[in-house]
Amino acid sequence: MIKEKEKSLIYFIIFIILAFIGGMVELYSIFIDQLFTFMQTGNLISIIIDLYKLNLEIIYPLFSLLLFLIFIFIFTLIKEKYLKEHKHSYIKLSLILLIINSLIMVFIPRNILINLNDFTLDISRLLSILFNTLFGVILLYSFTYFHHILFIPTMMSNNLRQASSLLAKALVNKNKNNELSKFKTYSIIIIFFILGALTSGGYLTYKDLIFDNLFNYQRYNQNLIYIFIFILLIIAFILYLIDRRYIKEDGELIDE
Repeated sequence: MIKEKEKSLIYFIIFIILAFIGGMVELYSIFIDQLFTFMQTGNLISIIIDLYKLNLEIIYPLFSLLLFLIFIFIFTLIKEKYLKEHKHSYIKLSLILLIINSLIMVFIPRNILINLNDFTLDISRLLSILFNTLFGVILLYSFTYFHHILFIPTMMSNNLRQASSLLAKALVNKNKNNELSKFKTYSIIIIFFILGALTSGGYLTYKDLIFDNLFNYQRYNQNLIYIFIFILLIIAFILYLIDRRYIKEDGELIDE
């Protein structure tokens, strides 16, 4: 049986790995799709700018934003119905869906284009946006709590706010409520998100020099997605080894 300290350490490692993947996928989407997968505020601003300019490129950020809203709506319905009827954890199911989604992303075909007068609609890009957005939404429904700390492994705005706020509270309250420990947790999560983004950006920037453009028939540099799949498989294997009683019925991790 896994001891409490070991269990907490394992879960914390999983959390920071998910944050690492979040950074990788976000940078991948910015490089490949020229928009944000997770931070839909950026896409909303792009939509407004394209609307003012009457730019048909508005299709892509609008598509991502609508998909994000639709997927959130659908997953919330499924989550509520699934949990109420079956009382099973959705965490492992989320990981399976992420792996399947990643495998599909690997084989997105290239150069599926439709010419519309003065505008060329890139179907390949739309497919990439679809599966990248779906990846982000599924990740939002994975792990969100650690030692009663709410965090998002994809969008860092809340994590940054919490880290800064906790540091200030620790200084004012002389760390009476253990704010410093929580600040360190948020900081590590943010750092690993940044490391994931740097890894993704470094690969996409220097891949030709390092890997001689292996599998260059793939338009969207999907070689990087193999890393996503490998990491997700590691997480799934770790969870498989952990006793079920450490996962609550509503999908949240037990860390009391």
